[in-house]
Amino acid sequence: MRHGGRLRGIPGPAVSLEVVVGGLSVRYRSIPTFPSRYVLTFDGGFELSETPDGTRVVHTERFHFFAPWRFVAEPYLRSWLAADVAGEMVRLKQLLESESSR
Repeated sequence: MRHGGRLRGIPGPAVSLEVVVGGLSVRYRSIPTFPSRYVLTFDGGFELSETPDGTRVVHTERFHFFAPWRFVAEPYLRSWLAADVAGEMVRLKQLLESESSR
């Protein structure tokens, strides 16, 4: 799967992803392709677990920018990415709760 996402509104390079789904987890990682192999790699995923209060979801996103991109990208994206993942978790919670009420 190739996807060119947006990071803080800036279009990123198209990236190929390897996605592995197993049980209650999803893991993904970037596969080096042009031009992303010269800019960044990333990985992440979702881990779900049942608790007495419902479903616990842990979402991880790790970006590794290569020099010289890292010196600008990492400080520029750090706080935005934290807020973006938090917002994504709110949307995921709403989806899970709407599905469970059906």
